[in-house]
Amino acid sequence: MIQQALISTFNIFLNLLNILIVIRVILSFIRVDYYNPIIHIIYELTEPILVPFRRLLMNSSISKSFYVDFSPMIALLFIDYIVRPIVFNLIYIIF
Repeated sequence: MIQQALISTFNIFLNLLNILIVIRVILSFIRVDYYNPIIHIIYELTEPILVPFRRLLMNSSISKSFYVDFSPMIALLFIDYIVRPIVFNLIYIIF
């Protein structure tokens, strides 16, 4: 019972985080007012997640030849294929 509630809550949180990252990518293609409170909240919530991946890409030789920021794509893959399974397995082990 608690196990399913935790998994469901964490799943909703990760899905919301994925949606916010996708919205941020879409906003990067259009002209937006960064002083808009909603846009500011989206950037404030997603920036701490994207910064480590951006730094990782900046240190690699791949990003030096591209002008496209791949950090949102890598963050989405990391959340879906590494974070989600690890946390779900930990919830199953603990509860």
